[in-house]
Amino acid sequence: MNKSERTSSGAFDFTEIRSWIDKEQEISEDDRYFSQQPVEGSEIRRVALANHDYNPLWLDEEYAHKTRWGGIIAPPLFLGACGNVVFPARPAEIPGADPWTHFYGGCEWEFFKPVRIGDVIKPIWKLFDVYEKTGSFAGPLAFTVGETTFKNQREEVAGICRSTLIHWSRAAAKKKEKYIVQDLKFEPEGYPENKKGKITARGSVPLYYEDIKEKDEIKALAITLTVPMIVVQSTCYRVGVVLPDTASPGAGCYWHYMENGAKRVRELPAPFDVGIWRPAWFARLITDWIGDDGWLKKLRIRIHLPIFAGDTTTCRGKVIKKYIENDDHLIDCEIWGENQRGEITTNGSCTVILPSR
Repeated sequence: MNKSERTSSGAFDFTEIRSWIDKEQEISEDDRYFSQQPVEGSEIRRVALANHDYNPLWLDEEYAHKTRWGGIIAPPLFLGACGNVVFPARPAEIPGADPWTHFYGGCEWEFFKPVRIGDVIKPIWKLFDVYEKTGSFAGPLAFTVGETTFKNQREEVAGICRSTLIHWSRAAAKKKEKYIVQDLKFEPEGYPENKKGKITARGSVPLYYEDIKEKDEIKALAITLTVPMIVVQSTCYRVGVVLPDTASPGAGCYWHYMENGAKRVRELPAPFDVGIWRPAWFARLITDWIGDDGWLKKLRIRIHLPIFAGDTTTCRGKVIKKYIENDDHLIDCEIWGENQRGEITTNGSCTVILPSR
């Protein structure tokens, strides 16, 4: 066994978990089963609607057939439903951190191929990095970064995701009581309106590279998180649909949508968002903006604060650079999310490919 490797604070022991770095991990039995099942249109629809994304490119076969894609493709973050991007970041427990006591700290996605109905998507897992930082929530924090590569039935890489998990001691977090929220309406009053969602996507009208200027702002997108939305997001994983009462992630993630669960498991005062789906809001912000002919190439998200049920997050973006590389017309943007209290809960960046005149 490797020599004990305590962190600088002495709070954690990274001995075992560091031994997993760069080693391909065996995927779980559930993920192995689903990696052999073709993607269905209903799954694409579920992921899109769970994030209030009504883009017809994901939902309407007749519409999608007329686009350059020739049929429905999945929203970019659908890949996150095809293999749990959290699991490779925690192949072993970390002494000093409580099991299941972690936050999703963010991700770096790169997208290469669209996912279509009938594709068979296989996740490949490995641990990428482990390190320690100090934070205001619980003092010493352990960071683990997992990498998931998604391949289709043709052995083409559809996308790669590096996800960061932040681990801590519940006892330390309890002493600090960093998060205190008041006057949040966890659920909307009355019955929800039974009507078709509003399409906010640019759609078939091209956004050309030549029409973009640096410092251009992207039209903002506001989303209010509710408990029902958290529950639906929790069941977007393919495994969560088949084993909804026990799957994790899945409806078994009660600590996200039950107030007492959030407090008992994560020391949070209210139901909160499912971390891996927050980037889907920003992917929607960007795909709405670039339209059917654009392509989201890279997405980087850093999560700074939880989003609680009742919070309204306004997703924003701004162009910071435009350039041509390998014949691709590229646009770099900074993106961020702000809640109704004026706090920046999320920030990051993205790169898109646009058509040229």
